[in-house]
Amino acid sequence: MCGLPYHPCGRCQDCSGPETWRQYCTNIEGHSGVHRNGFFAEYALVDSRTSTPIPDEVTLESAAPLACAGRTIWNGVLEANLKSGEWIALVGSGGGLGHLGIQFARALGLNVIGVDARDEGLAMSKENGAHVVVDARKGKESVVAEVQKVRSFSFRYMRFWAYILSTTGHWRCWRRCVNHTERCR
Repeated sequence: MCGLPYHPCGRCQDCSGPETWRQYCTNIEGHSGVHRNGFFAEYALVDSRTSTPIPDEVTLESAAPLACAGRTIWNGVLEANLKSGEWIALVGSGGGLGHLGIQFARALGLNVIGVDARDEGLAMSKENGAHVVVDARKGKESVVAEVQKVRSFSFRYMRFWAYILSTTGHWRCWRRCVNHTERCR
C-alpha cells in the first residue's frame, strides 16, 4: 500500500521533525497518481518511506480503509503516547476514523471512551469495543460529568485519564475538546 508523497526531501522541517509530516514537504517530487502517471497499472514504482507492505493474509478489501483513514487515526492514537491501561477519549468514535481508533486503542491495551452524537455512531462505538460510550447530544455539562465520573473511578484503580482525540473536522468540536480537557484535570 503506497502513500501519496513521492520522494520527500528528508531535510526540511516537515520531513525532519520533531514530528514527521513528510506529506507536507514543499520539496516533494510529486504525488503518486496525481502528479505521476502509471497508477492504474498492476505495478508502480513507489517511495518505500511512505509505503506499507500488506501481508498475504490480508485481503485488499480489508486493507483499503487502512490506507488513509487507518493511517490517520493510528498516528493520532500513537502520538498520544499512552501506556496500556490508560484512558483515551475518541470524539466522533462512531465515524470513519473513530471506529478504527477504538479498535487500534483496544489492541494497544488502552481503555476507550467513545463520544458521538448519532444513534448509529453510539451503537458502532459499543460494537467496536469502547469501554464507555457518551452521547454528545446531552450537552457539554453532561459529557464533562460523565468523563469526570470515569476519571475519578480510574484514579481509585491507578489508571489515569490521559488524552482526548477528536476525529471530527469542525472547529467547535476542537474547542470543546480543549475545554473538556481543562475541566477534567
